[in-house]
Amino acid sequence: MDVATSRYAIEVDRIEKFHEGIGQAVHYGKSSSKIPVLAIFSNSRLVDADKLALIESSAQDAGVKLVLLIGMGDDGNGCRLVR
Repeated sequence: MDVATSRYAIEVDRIEKFHEGIGQAVHYGKSSSKIPVLAIFSNSRLVDADKLALIESSAQDAGVKLVLLIGMGDDGNGCRLVR
């Protein structure tokens, strides 16, 4: 568990490791009796929309809340979804 609050057990992982992160969040949530959360991040400004949909549905199926942290880049222009 990377972060714990009074209510949440939060696992933080790169977007490429979301499968592992979901499993770890479930484990830490059960072992601590807290709500499991996966916070995934990407430094890339291009994020595959289909991959995000898969991650969201996988987390939902496992009962894991999801937080997405997407890189802004040095110019602050944000990211865009790609298909």
